[in-house]
Amino acid sequence: MGGPAHFFVFICCVIAGAVVYLGLHNRKDREMKHFWFLRMGNDCLDDALIFKTKTAAINKFQRVAQELASYDQDLEASLHLALNRNTLNEYPEYVLMLGPRGGVQVQAC
Repeated sequence: MGGPAHFFVFICCVIAGAVVYLGLHNRKDREMKHFWFLRMGNDCLDDALIFKTKTAAINKFQRVAQELASYDQDLEASLHLALNRNTLNEYPEYVLMLGPRGGVQVQAC
């Protein structure tokens, strides 16, 4: 009763289950919300500001950098992408600096 046909069906079910599990697992990873962390100047990474979007972080940097530029001070910053503060990596995704006409230059790392 438990011949090769049943074994084949069993193996197919195991493989199908694994494929479904991995598909759901990967979907959960894609659905996990990442945050943007803005580290300005010489601030510690623990002091980085958190933002839901990259645009919001860049806008905050631009406001602060333009304010400092009015006092002839330069500011550079870095943008880090992470799930939370505990998973922050020292190496940024982007480096930000104020351009000569007041716009933000975003350089990928």
